[in-house]
Amino acid sequence: MYLAYDGDKVGRTLESLLIDNNELKIEEYANTVFEALNSLKSALIDIGCRIIFASGDSILATTNKYFDSELIKRKYGNITFSLGIGNTPLEAMLALKKAKSKGFAECLFYSLEEITT
Repeated sequence: MYLAYDGDKVGRTLESLLIDNNELKIEEYANTVFEALNSLKSALIDIGCRIIFASGDSILATTNKYFDSELIKRKYGNITFSLGIGNTPLEAMLALKKAKSKGFAECLFYSLEEITT
């Protein structure tokens, strides 16, 4: 099983701060995102997930164990993460795209097998 996390509105918030041209606020926000991502990454490692990718405001992880999405929080401070779950990295990414279209801190499972059968 693959887990694709992505921060909600992180890019738009950063873009807004860049337009405001406030270097201190940009740095503070970047540190907040960094800390949130590291907290999420640590929580996933603690339950036995293997991290494939963790950078910016995104994580791709995998696990062979049962995964209860409610055990890992998706809000750290004012940063929320949406989660897509699938049997392949592609399915997890597609699930993430759909989850992000539904709102903030959403979680969705997606399987191509359900569509093709």
